[in-house]
Amino acid sequence: MKVVLDANVFIAALLKNGGTAFQAMSIALREYEVIIPEQFLKDLYSFLQQARKKGVKTSPEDFLKEIAHLQEKGIIRVVKTPGSLSISPHEADNHYIEAAVEHQASVILSGDADLNVREVREKVHEEYGITILPPHEFLEWHRTRHTSR
Repeated sequence: MKVVLDANVFIAALLKNGGTAFQAMSIALREYEVIIPEQFLKDLYSFLQQARKKGVKTSPEDFLKEIAHLQEKGIIRVVKTPGSLSISPHEADNHYIEAAVEHQASVILSGDADLNVREVREKVHEEYGITILPPHEFLEWHRTRHTSR
């Protein structure tokens, strides 16, 4: 089963080791085929720029090394998206939806408020059969899948 990972979950997981985002990402990386659109890298870069301006001590190299390591090991796959879908009002979020559609993912793991709006979640599920889940719901979904087997 394929899961599209949003950059905000990756960032939260690395900043709050052991938190809900970390737990959800760990399960996704360990038990599912994880896909990230190239937009993920742009979102990560944007976050790192904003964090520096706010004086947050982050190491861009650590984030980039982790992504490169995961990609080299075949744990994640970075994919291109044509940018033709327009479902979310936030353009960057559409790349995550498009990656899920183009690569037949079942779930988008995202803590993004724009992606987790009820209307967006319902439209993506109705039109493409893809479920958008924030980390805490992803953990529950995963538990339910594994206890019902």
